[in-house]
Amino acid sequence: MRFFRNKRVVRWLLLCGAPVAGVAAGALTNIITQRWSWWTFVALAVVTAFVTAGAVAAAPPGASDGGGGTGPVGATSVLTPPAGTRVFTGRQRELEQLMADPQKPDRIDPVVKVVTGLPGSGKTELVIRACQQLRDRYPDGVFWLRMRTYARAESRLSAGEALRYLLSASGAAQVLYSTDLSRLTAAWRAASASRRLLVVLDDVKDAAQVRALLPVGNRSAVLVTSRNVLVGLDPDLTLQLGLLEEEEARLLAAEILRRAGRPEDALGSLIASKFRLPLAIRQVADFASANPGAGLDVVAGDEVATSFALSVARLPGEARLVLRRVARYPGSSITPAVAAALAGLPEKKAREMLMVLYRRGLLEVETAGAAFRLHDLIREVASSGGAGRDLPFEARRADRRLFAYVEESVASASRMMWPGDDATDHARRPYRGGIALPVFHDDIDALGWLDTNYSDLKATLRMMIAAESRHAWRIACNLEFYQRMRGFFADAVELLTACLTVVEKQGDVFGQAVVQQGLGLAQRFVNNYDAARAHTTEALRLHSQVGYAAGQAEAHHELGKLAVVAGDEHGARLHAEAAGRFAIAADDAAAMAVSHLDFGIVEWMCGRLELAREHLLKAEEQLQHVGVRHLIALSRHYLGRVTLEAGETGEARSLLTSALEMVEASADIRLVPTMLVSLGDLEIQLGNWDAAGSVLDRALRLSAEAGLRVDEARACLALARLPEAADGRPVALRHLQSALSIYQALGFDLLVAKVQAQLDEMSGGR
Repeated sequence: MRFFRNKRVVRWLLLCGAPVAGVAAGALTNIITQRWSWWTFVALAVVTAFVTAGAVAAAPPGASDGGGGTGPVGATSVLTPPAGTRVFTGRQRELEQLMADPQKPDRIDPVVKVVTGLPGSGKTELVIRACQQLRDRYPDGVFWLRMRTYARAESRLSAGEALRYLLSASGAAQVLYSTDLSRLTAAWRAASASRRLLVVLDDVKDAAQVRALLPVGNRSAVLVTSRNVLVGLDPDLTLQLGLLEEEEARLLAAEILRRAGRPEDALGSLIASKFRLPLAIRQVADFASANPGAGLDVVAGDEVATSFALSVARLPGEARLVLRRVARYPGSSITPAVAAALAGLPEKKAREMLMVLYRRGLLEVETAGAAFRLHDLIREVASSGGAGRDLPFEARRADRRLFAYVEESVASASRMMWPGDDATDHARRPYRGGIALPVFHDDIDALGWLDTNYSDLKATLRMMIAAESRHAWRIACNLEFYQRMRGFFADAVELLTACLTVVEKQGDVFGQAVVQQGLGLAQRFVNNYDAARAHTTEALRLHSQVGYAAGQAEAHHELGKLAVVAGDEHGARLHAEAAGRFAIAADDAAAMAVSHLDFGIVEWMCGRLELAREHLLKAEEQLQHVGVRHLIALSRHYLGRVTLEAGETGEARSLLTSALEMVEASADIRLVPTMLVSLGDLEIQLGNWDAAGSVLDRALRLSAEAGLRVDEARACLALARLPEAADGRPVALRHLQSALSIYQALGFDLLVAKVQAQLDEMSGGR
């Protein structure tokens, strides 16, 4: 079926089949009439073939898709430079200055150039043009970061978020879990040190924002735009853009008019006599080209407000509606789906109105045919009533439609990555928004969509929380799994904590249960195990109160994992048994598969290798049907551990390597250090000391950078087993002491006792 999802293939199949359809139609007609006429046969064959081929060929690309793949934000990467406007004139001297390479042969830092100036003076557009011409000089990447200082508060980009995007794009995923800004900054500097990168920081607030994001070395360059003077940055060049000279303004207006089919120098001169701000000139020229004969009788004043009023005055009513509604959107990229949800229009009509707004200079292109962006100044004017005003109940309805669309889109992605019973689907009404939802073919597809859309999804969720939406917690909990994969733990804790306040205020017990569960998961990954245990225990109590068996199964599963990492075999077994009972009661295939995984881990901990193997094989078989990739990898990993302890080193290597490749392929590094430690144990058992040391050193480094303390302790214990560590007791003692300190900090008393016994034995045998 996936073959037929390829619209290009389907179109060609239909085109090739058109003659066949024509011949069939002609033959069928002769059979029905019971008279054979060659004239009838040939005529119908030719007409049917041409009609079929013409209909298929004329269909616009993607017409059959219904926009289903775009989602709330579209397919634009967070770091991709914007497309820019159709016309760019003037600012040639400034462009040449941005293109010039400062002659500083002894420099050790990247080139930094800053463009400041009035809002609407063309700072971003100038830098877009510079990027287009500088791209070839920086083969290792051009990264564009929209800091959105003057956008809605929900969508502003923090330094930590920006660093995560840069690190992810640079392939330095191992530190994405760190919540330490200084560690992220150090990792970014290390990742950029040997590369030729062009980094653009658009719309920054101050010099501190820029300093945290600077790459290292003299091979890279940074372009910055800001409305403010960045005191303390000491750039190589600062350009301050003001109003255009009258001749520059005339040339810009004339070129826009010429491209629109109205090469009227007098009209260009008239526009230039009244407007000098590039943003205003573009709006007025687009207005004039779309409204021949319309007057430009305006009084002096705020150029943006004046040009906006002109542009809006003759907009169709539906275009004006779309404009004021998308001004409410907290995200950066505006797709037809977002506009349709906010305006309450069919997606096709919303797309048409977005194009009308684009042609009037009120929107800028984000991705050709897929998404647009709204200049912050235009957003401010539109939000303040420049495009009309909504009554309070109309605004609330618009927001609810947007929230429903985003909620269902995120749920679709979440279900693809984590099939099975979804707590956020419980008691939720079916989506009837009439807007095509994103389509995902597999979990990797869904993960990529979330990567692209995360910033805008998070901004929308914050808007929902501020509005105390009853559905905010559903989006937060669906995003939590993705946040764990990508290391956005601080985001998860912040958003879930805010959602908990809302659902407690509303008395939503089920929502409280699911949010408490999510908080327990997030706290575990920031090494706050006491808080994780408290949140998960409360989730179990609340799930029991509402009688939700699947939730009880998941809570017991998570409590069992907490017991496993603490070395509590008895507690792990009790929770595994309880999770299995509730999984059966819920008739949840994914939960039942996870129950086998839990039992497999417990039996392995207790040394019952055959029972462990039996459960783990069942777990992997069932998970293959369910399709949860990271749990399949985890089952395979523990099967590798079992076969290693059984002495089957060849099979163990195959299983452990396969599991590692699976988690690395999805860029989910939570499990990578654990799997590396197991591979290190394998190399130790085979006597491959150098290979073991190399693998374990990597595990230690990754776990330390990611803040995965349990894995860091495990790596230390494995390193203490190497012969060189054993012969050089100070090395082994140092590793054991590191593991002991970690377990003490985490409060794992059973593991503290075990490591202390090893230390005592080694110290006594000195």
